[in-house]
Amino acid sequence: MDIEKINNLRNRIFEELKNYDIEDVIYFDAMRYSGITRCGLMIKRTTDQVMPCYLFEDDVDEYEDEAIEYFSKALTTKPSFVITVQSKEFYKDKLSSMPYKEMLDMVVVVKYIMDDLSEVTNWDIAPSRFKDVTYDMMKSFGINEEALFKQAYENTRAVFDEYYGKLSDIATAFNEEYPAEYIDERIYFLTNKQIMFGANILLYDEVLKKIHKNLEQNFYIIPCNIHQLLILPEDTQFDLEMIVSSIKWINNDILPDDEFLSDSLYYYNFKKKKLEIANV
Repeated sequence: MDIEKINNLRNRIFEELKNYDIEDVIYFDAMRYSGITRCGLMIKRTTDQVMPCYLFEDDVDEYEDEAIEYFSKALTTKPSFVITVQSKEFYKDKLSSMPYKEMLDMVVVVKYIMDDLSEVTNWDIAPSRFKDVTYDMMKSFGINEEALFKQAYENTRAVFDEYYGKLSDIATAFNEEYPAEYIDERIYFLTNKQIMFGANILLYDEVLKKIHKNLEQNFYIIPCNIHQLLILPEDTQFDLEMIVSSIKWINNDILPDDEFLSDSLYYYNFKKKKLEIANV
């Protein structure tokens, strides 16, 4: 990459975006998963912990205007916050640096994205695009903890609608050749329509009450991962100890660490209006 061209672009960014408190424009090289190295620029601001980055596809000259437009948008776009339910075990080393709420053996944390959340409903955003909100970021975003969780919950409830039904229905929907009769008709799935951070449905009291009404009894919840849950009616014929053993085996041997939610089986008690760890 032509360093002179990079420096010219850096100077142009400083000049055209001088009203955005830019401390530095940093040049870096990044290796992609494909093994290809691409150069990029990163903007560091004196008042912001979040640093926008732009990677060049090819020659800098061809992408100068696009890079300027990208940074201009990035510096003026406000973050969108969402609520997620995560594993306390996975987050244990991070919790001292970020706001969170405890929930049984899980934690409720806020993530942010520098994009319009409407893009989520168009399936244009991957979970990896969402980043954890830390105390430093809260300060740079100019929001307190109470307002952060309130805004995140409202955004999440507005965008991530619940998706609930029989597991046999969703299995055949994704694979028409899958024999539905192989799946017990009394196993249900619970997630959201994006199948992204679907465990946040555990925070929707009205949804849990609706499931109770549909099943006409209390129910168990299997934490498949941070995106998907399974529901079993209380009168299930499945061996609950075997289910807990299966949860632990899948978590330990199959599931990626960053998708792990819990080794526990949960129980929804309608009388108490409360989610509990099942006594197995």
